[in-house]
Amino acid sequence: MKYHTETRLRPALVIGDIELVTSLGKAGIPILLGSENGKNPVMYSKYGIRRFTFSSYDSNRFVEELCCVGRDMQKKPVLISNDHRAIAAISYHRERLEKYYSFLLPPEKIVADLIKKQNIEEPVEDDNILIPLICKTFQGDRAERMKPALKPVKDNILFENLSQGDLNHSVTEVCSGVVTREQVTGNEYDDYVSNLFLDKEGNIRGYYIAQRQREYPDQDSGGRDTCIITVENQEILELSLSVADQLGLKGLVRIEFKKDRISGNFILAGVYPCSNRSLLGMKSGANLAYLYYMYVQNFEANPVISSASPGVKYIDLIRYTRVFTEYYRNGKISFGEWRESLSGDYILSGLSAQDLFPCLMKLWADLTKGNKYRVSRKQE
Repeated sequence: MKYHTETRLRPALVIGDIELVTSLGKAGIPILLGSENGKNPVMYSKYGIRRFTFSSYDSNRFVEELCCVGRDMQKKPVLISNDHRAIAAISYHRERLEKYYSFLLPPEKIVADLIKKQNIEEPVEDDNILIPLICKTFQGDRAERMKPALKPVKDNILFENLSQGDLNHSVTEVCSGVVTREQVTGNEYDDYVSNLFLDKEGNIRGYYIAQRQREYPDQDSGGRDTCIITVENQEILELSLSVADQLGLKGLVRIEFKKDRISGNFILAGVYPCSNRSLLGMKSGANLAYLYYMYVQNFEANPVISSASPGVKYIDLIRYTRVFTEYYRNGKISFGEWRESLSGDYILSGLSAQDLFPCLMKLWADLTKGNKYRVSRKQE
């Protein structure tokens, strides 16, 4: 992917992770760094030309401070974030912020529903079960090949004490034709994620599709990705565009699927008004953050759709090593298989030799979190 290096580029105010900063910084975009936590590793990135510590994203002061920053800029910055709480605030106050920033988000109600993961007229008996917006959007014929899959959560923690029967009963009372993730037959290799950039008309301008290879902790523990790899899958792309069209999505979008091994159907597992794994897109030739930036600041959209090269891996090395120790101990993988899985074209999560200090901070945070997790597992 070729990057513009013109001096007339506006700055981008980035409220997100180090990968989002890196994907724009390496493209030559001047970056303003923002976070509610002044000690956030992203605030130490070398790509930042200025840094702003904001109040909590949930507060009204955050929006006031955003307006003050934008008002003082000579050039109208591009605003980009992959933090759900920041996106919710930006979306809700978009009319005020549009005076000072350029950005592109789905309609306000859609953003609120997707982030809250609920859109129900009457609450179920246990109102901690969050029902996604997609449950009401995809029913009838449209749901035949792509049923929404619920992940029951309470304060973002998976329910462990709710029986499957009770859960299914509560779900079907609100929305028929919906399954829970536990009802989908498959393992981590059947999980896919589609990252898209859609212009204001909803036309696709860039995308990358990735398949999960490993998860840590193990699948039943609600772990996060440790290794994903870009793939070509026309069916997932078509399903993703169908979801985006039905929901009226714009800007940066992430849509997750799980393939049911019995039916062969792809189950819709999640929709988010932001992208993730920005380094994977950059490495594989589909730098969506850069495409978003260039489009939002009123450059003409590139008529060529940017897509990722298949076979590029995104590896979280610390978690990937922990996967090996757990899998090796349980006889699920040999050392040779694990070493072979690290071959080929790949990029390491958050690591950049050109911007080392925030990466080292992130590594240390991951290591300490891992130690806390292992201690809690032993106590259980």
